[in-house]
Amino acid sequence: MGTRLVVAPTDSQWFEFLKQTRIYDEINYWRPSAKGFRALLPGGLLLFKSKTGTRGIVGGAWFSSYRVMECFLAWEVFGIGNGAASQSDMLAQISSYKKFTEPNTKIGCIVLNFPFFFDDQPIDVPGWSPGIQQYKGYDTDTTNGRFIWDAVMKRLQSCPLDSCVEKVVRYGKPQLVVPRVGQSTFRHDVVENYGRRCALTRERTLPVLEAAHIKPYKHGGEHAISNGLLLRRDIHRLFDLGYVTIDNQMKLVVSGRIREEFENGRDYYRLEGKELWVPSVAQRQPSRESLEWHNNNCYLG
Repeated sequence: MGTRLVVAPTDSQWFEFLKQTRIYDEINYWRPSAKGFRALLPGGLLLFKSKTGTRGIVGGAWFSSYRVMECFLAWEVFGIGNGAASQSDMLAQISSYKKFTEPNTKIGCIVLNFPFFFDDQPIDVPGWSPGIQQYKGYDTDTTNGRFIWDAVMKRLQSCPLDSCVEKVVRYGKPQLVVPRVGQSTFRHDVVENYGRRCALTRERTLPVLEAAHIKPYKHGGEHAISNGLLLRRDIHRLFDLGYVTIDNQMKLVVSGRIREEFENGRDYYRLEGKELWVPSVAQRQPSRESLEWHNNNCYLG
């Protein structure tokens, strides 16, 4: 059994925007429908097929996961990785496929890693029918599938790539790429893990809530639910700077440095000893190891 790949007709506005901005992390290949997507396993290759011009393959990316989100949340999570400069532009794009699209309309989000965009001649798609509206799957054990794979890998030789993708391109053997959980997926997972409410204040106004890394990514912390807290923006900032932390009893500790340095902080001292709300499932709770790291390396005391 070969490696599965999918060729999908792609919105030209979405593609051109991302091609110009050159985003190489996670992107959202949104679908107006929220019916689901089972055509690929994580690490499988999804290829963008142009709907205009020569109508060939003009780029692609590796499949990470599929999520269903409201449009407003998709914008909060992926931003311009949705292929639009603003939320209103994104809604306008989706509205061309789905009438009455509003910020709370649910859409399908195909999360992709390591996108690439071809600047030269598109790759022809053998066995393609003009009537295909969503996508067509190919297997690299077949003639057509292997032709597409080899053509894409050859073209990728001149594209900027992540190291794990370079290995696939260099050796040419059809295989899945290890999907990466990036900042965007991390934010979505943390938002949902905490029921879209601040873990301390229980504030539910999503635009002021942020996914905080307990152990910062730059210090080796992972984009993992157990390394995340959903916090109100001001508390997140204080947490990152070390003015507050969470102790081993899952309670908020506020540093005296706030009063010393800013001659204020009454609102935060009122939260002293506030117990953190945590999910009931142990695997989704904050890592005590990460919290200990924050106490020892970030907290100002």
